[in-house]
Order: sequence, then C-alpha cells, then structure tokens
Amino acid sequence: MFEFSVKGPGEVTVGLVDRRGQLLSRKRLVLAGPDTIEAKSRVPLTLRVRDAEVSVVPVLIRRSNEAQVVLFGGLEHVIFTTERSKELKASLSVIERAARLGADEPMERTLLVSSRRAPVSRRR
Repeated sequence: MFEFSVKGPGEVTVGLVDRRGQLLSRKRLVLAGPDTIEAKSRVPLTLRVRDAEVSVVPVLIRRSNEAQVVLFGGLEHVIFTTERSKELKASLSVIERAARLGADEPMERTLLVSSRRAPVSRRR
C-alpha cells in the first residue's frame, strides 16, 4: 500500500498500471472547499489479477486544477511514478501512454470530499 495526497479543490484521477501498460484500476477524488482542503487515500502497489499478483505503477491520469498539489508517497507524483517504473523495469513511456488512454475513458465511481469553513447550523 502507498498513500497519495491531494491539496486544493478540484478533481484528481490516479491510475494503477502494470509494466505491460494495462490500466488495471483508477481512483478519482473530487475535493470541494477552500484552497487549503486536503485529502489522502491509500492504494495498493500490488493487485490480484486472476490467480496472480501483479505489481503496478501509480500514475496521475487527470488533474482538473493545475494549482492542486498531488504527492505520491510524500514525493512529487512524477518522481514517484518514474522511480516505481524503474523499480519494476517498466518503460515510463508505456506507463504514460496508459495514463493518456485512461484519461479518455469514462469513470464509474467517485469519492467526493468537501469542506465548509463553518459548521452547518440547524433551524428549529
């Protein structure tokens, strides 16, 4: 497992790609709130596919707000993706191609994280 974090409002999609360039999983986070909003999520670095364990490379597929800060394992996402690709002896160009193709595919599930500056008051 590894943790990725997002700071700032907007939408982020992270993909998990095997060394052959297959996009095996995606996770989408949508953050709404002040510029200081932050979210963290954990995803595995190994997926079970049929009867085998497959090591994967996390890659940023989409970020709707360029001001958002996205960290993978505490590092800039590009650095983590590059290092993980080398570790698995995967071609970075193959991983990036899978990310580009994944950006064009529709998403099914969404996790929405929102924040308000003040608590919501109830009327009686």
